[in-house]
Amino acid sequence: MKKIAIIGVPASGKTTLSVRLAAALKLPVYHLDLDYWLPGDIKRNKDQFLKIQRMRVDENLWIIEGCGSSSFEMRFAKADTIIYLNLPRLVCIWRLLKRFLTERDKHPDTPEGCLKVFNWETIKYIWSFETRKGPKIRALKNKYSIKNYHEIKNAKQLKQLLNLLQ
Repeated sequence: MKKIAIIGVPASGKTTLSVRLAAALKLPVYHLDLDYWLPGDIKRNKDQFLKIQRMRVDENLWIIEGCGSSSFEMRFAKADTIIYLNLPRLVCIWRLLKRFLTERDKHPDTPEGCLKVFNWETIKYIWSFETRKGPKIRALKNKYSIKNYHEIKNAKQLKQLLNLLQ
């Protein structure tokens, strides 16, 4: 495993998993939020963001984590391993609230001057993620015939995957 894409629902554990895998496998990790958001909660221009993603996926070694669907295809096309964290919505909403209350500005994927938010828009995004993004994820999985594809739906499966990968 040299190129790992970790995708999934917000607050599903993508960042935590990517940091753990990067340490275990000695791979560089890239957080989409750090490429997408500029300091002060300013969104980067989409073309600039995609240019950064193209440079990232062209590298020889990487873990890229994030739920940005605009770069799903380029990650699927180049990854040798895809991990889809598809945890229950209520678990993710709980984790989002917990993050908001305890580590709002300390999360590893949070750019300087940006704060993690807990609002209705984010809750709706989490609630509809599988309905809106799931079909695209499955279509890309089929299109690129990813051999190492892991869809994680609960904590037990995540623990099993970590044991397998380390």
